Amino acid sequence: MLMNNLPILSCEILQELDSYTIKNIGIPQAALMEEAAERVFNAVISDFPDILTRKILIFAGCGNNGADSLCIARKLFLAGANVAICILNDNGSELFIQHLKVCKNLGITIKTINDNPYDTVFDFVIDGIFGVGYKYNPQRPFPMSQRWRDVMKNAIVLAVDIPSGLGADSETVIRADVTYSIGYPKTIFYNAKNRPFCGKIRNIEISFDKTKSDSLSKLAVSADCSTVKQNDFVHKYKRGSCLVVGGSPGKNGAVSYCSSTAFAAGCGIVAILTGKSNFPDVANVKKEAVYDVIENILKYNNYSCVVIGPGLGTLSEDEKLSITNFIKNYTGQLIFDASFFTEFSKDILKNCTNPPLLTPHSGEFKKFFGEDEISIEQACRIAKEYNCNLLLKDSFMILATPNGTSTIFDFPMRIAAQAGSGDLLVGYIAGNILQNESFYNAICASVMRFYYELGKFTDKNFYSPEELISNLSYSTPQN
Repeated sequence: MLMNNLPILSCEILQELDSYTIKNIGIPQAALMEEAAERVFNAVISDFPDILTRKILIFAGCGNNGADSLCIARKLFLAGANVAICILNDNGSELFIQHLKVCKNLGITIKTINDNPYDTVFDFVIDGIFGVGYKYNPQRPFPMSQRWRDVMKNAIVLAVDIPSGLGADSETVIRADVTYSIGYPKTIFYNAKNRPFCGKIRNIEISFDKTKSDSLSKLAVSADCSTVKQNDFVHKYKRGSCLVVGGSPGKNGAVSYCSSTAFAAGCGIVAILTGKSNFPDVANVKKEAVYDVIENILKYNNYSCVVIGPGLGTLSEDEKLSITNFIKNYTGQLIFDASFFTEFSKDILKNCTNPPLLTPHSGEFKKFFGEDEISIEQACRIAKEYNCNLLLKDSFMILATPNGTSTIFDFPMRIAAQAGSGDLLVGYIAGNILQNESFYNAICASVMRFYYELGKFTDKNFYSPEELISNLSYSTPQN
């Protein structure tokens, strides 16, 4: 699978890369700033073609990010836009003072944050208050009076590099609709508390040396998710066998969706195990599957992949013991999902022969591991500590591995929160694992293809699981 990734870097590493570019490559800081401003300006015009006919308020901090924003203000003004500027004060970095003087000489209206706001309501706000050098404190948000907020209450907010609202209360900060991240995406964005304040993240490339910007964390941008053609002369077990342990009264759709996408990905045989009392109901859910009760799980030790959790419900002590003994002796690929995280404790991970794949959403993750935060660093630490692969699902996804690498899938869409999405995805991952020699690539391909197909339904604000399953079964390349 061909995967197009971008390194995700910390603010500290980006500061070092900036210094390296200036000192070692020899690009003057002013030239690098001008390049960044020009590329952000072009991206903004591309994204919002009518911005030059609208009222624009630019907030500029006192550092070099503020200088970036003043450069953008100049370019917008010279292109004919109606531009006004608000600065924190007149003191700042050398480049900030230089570009502030240019804006004054051009006649652009400028106020400070302590002045009375402009007597107008703006259509666009460019948030250029903070850059990579800002040490944000969630308990000390940027102070902005309600009067200033009133003039921007209906505006589209475009953040330059770092949104000023990261980590703070949503009522007291600027929340960006789009963040133009200069250089590379930043780890600070991919914290569950911060991500909503960034809006859509657009990466803006500038003249950094790419050989100096490698990272263990990557942002998945695109992938060739085509299914490799398999040999037609094959037995069903050669296509892979998947066992799904789940289902309970009122939750049998979960095992149906999971098994359906496993089949769609190319799996040859699927068995569903459920509780004795639920067995008559679940046996009518998916006719293509094999059915049995949980107590017989040891008979399925030869299955290639086992998913435990979709719609599982509360287990009896005998059922829990049967699953625990199975995990201790199983040598294939285990995937833990959904109800697994409420029925078992993290100690059971010590019983796994091979690193399992865990697919919790953020609430399940926090309860299962006793954590209080969702971030790249935290996911990687848990994956290493518990020797597991972790696909952590929030408004974005983090795929962390025991060796310290991680991939971020950042495709926020409202319909992804529709009931059943997690069951469909985990089954699709299981099926693709059995068709792909690379475990990691199979997960990446599954997530990328899943979101690609899901994106076709965004205009409807909902999707039909049956139609999505049908789309996922096609093997045409998607980029």
